[in-house]
Amino acid sequence: MRFDAASTPCTQHAQRMNDNTSLYLAIAFELGLPAILGLLALWPRARRWLVVPLGAVTPFLLFYAFNAFGAWRGDVGATLAFQGMWLSTLIPYAACAAFGAAFGTLLLFVRLKITKSSRYILGVVPSAILALAWTLWGQ
Repeated sequence: MRFDAASTPCTQHAQRMNDNTSLYLAIAFELGLPAILGLLALWPRARRWLVVPLGAVTPFLLFYAFNAFGAWRGDVGATLAFQGMWLSTLIPYAACAAFGAAFGTLLLFVRLKITKSSRYILGVVPSAILALAWTLWGQ
């Protein structure tokens, strides 16, 4: 029996999972999460918790919208940024979403009267700082 490196299970999986597949999975996660949070916000009791994770991903959503508008306008730099931003921001996006979910859960146990807009700002500020740090100091 001859060993063929091209037919090992690892290389067969690598051939099936190409760059486009990982790009589409990242886009589905990064745009699907706010859509799911928006649907869950229809349930009034969940809104107290949902505004913090939604605030945590807002800086990324604004960045995506800004690049999408530039790509739609025909700017070459924005088009390249639009194609590359999904995979390059996946890890900080997931970290900010997890932070927002954890912080939102923690705020549920605080007995202080905190408005929804204050909870939203408490989600936006730390994730904006993380996104800025990620941009300035690289990956």
